[in-house]
Amino acid sequence: MRIVERKRKQKDISENKTKDLLSYLYLPIQRIIAYHSLLKNILHLTPPDHPDYDHLSNAYQSLVETQYHANHRAQQRKNIDKIIEIQNSLLGQDAQLILPHRRYVYEGEVILGKNLKDRYIYLFNDLLLCTKKKGKFLKIDFIEPLETLKVADVKEEFRQFRLQSSSNEYIIMAEDKQHWIKTISGAIKALKSGENDSKINSHNHIEESTRESLMNRIITWSKMEDPQVVLREIKDLAATLEKYRAIN
Repeated sequence: MRIVERKRKQKDISENKTKDLLSYLYLPIQRIIAYHSLLKNILHLTPPDHPDYDHLSNAYQSLVETQYHANHRAQQRKNIDKIIEIQNSLLGQDAQLILPHRRYVYEGEVILGKNLKDRYIYLFNDLLLCTKKKGKFLKIDFIEPLETLKVADVKEEFRQFRLQSSSNEYIIMAEDKQHWIKTISGAIKALKSGENDSKINSHNHIEESTRESLMNRIITWSKMEDPQVVLREIKDLAATLEKYRAIN
């Protein structure tokens, strides 16, 4: 038995060595997903007239909101990483793409103008960046802010659409023309209506602190082996949330 136990420990140590820091940082998110399923099943099996039903329901709803918040933050992090990747690919670093409000939206190969130049376009929530290959890097061809940009279909041409800024006009040819038109139009509309700002500022400091606290509690639950203790913790948390909701 000791030999088997020793081999098992050696295997665990070996597996842990192969994991990087990112794998460990993702563990709390995995726990959230696991507790989401667990609480959902418990709630499904609990009669509505049971004294714990309301507590479980509130705890489950809080967990759903926390999971949404965690996923939203994860997507934000991926988006930022994408912008950093684009920034690092630019030759000469002529443009500062990494800004707090900026979000990556779309990208693709296109053909520019009557001379049929191969170009690669990146669309962000506030600007459009056109680049051309220069060895292993990309060189900026032009940058246009979305606030002054207009997009229109060239109906007589199957793959062409037109971009018009305050001082320039570009004829773009793309296989996914309609998707480009729809995506650029949507980004321009969102920018002008202020949707980007409202999304970024939608969570105030109190909400952020509450979610962070809840995530810490979930991490603590994941280390508990007694299900009764976990259930008691959930009930206490639900009671606290009910008081907070009543006050606000």
